[in-house]
Amino acid sequence: MMGLYVSVCWLNPLIALSNEVGFHNSQIWEKIVFAETGFEAMLCLCWIGMLVLSCVAVHRWRSGRRGGVVRMGRVEARGSEQGGV
Repeated sequence: MMGLYVSVCWLNPLIALSNEVGFHNSQIWEKIVFAETGFEAMLCLCWIGMLVLSCVAVHRWRSGRRGGVVRMGRVEARGSEQGGV
């Protein structure tokens, strides 16, 4: 899915700038293409951010199930009085 966003981000400006035949309102069409490219780039960045945050959440959830506590990126074992494994 993210590959589509990345390919659109470089393909859309290429298509807009390689127009060989001029037509009425071509500047407006180019503005629309560049706005679409910017929107796709923002969606791609949001997608990457969501991917990173979900990986962090799953890592913390799995380490919590193993009986460890995550603090500042390190897994610390819980004491036996807290039911750690």
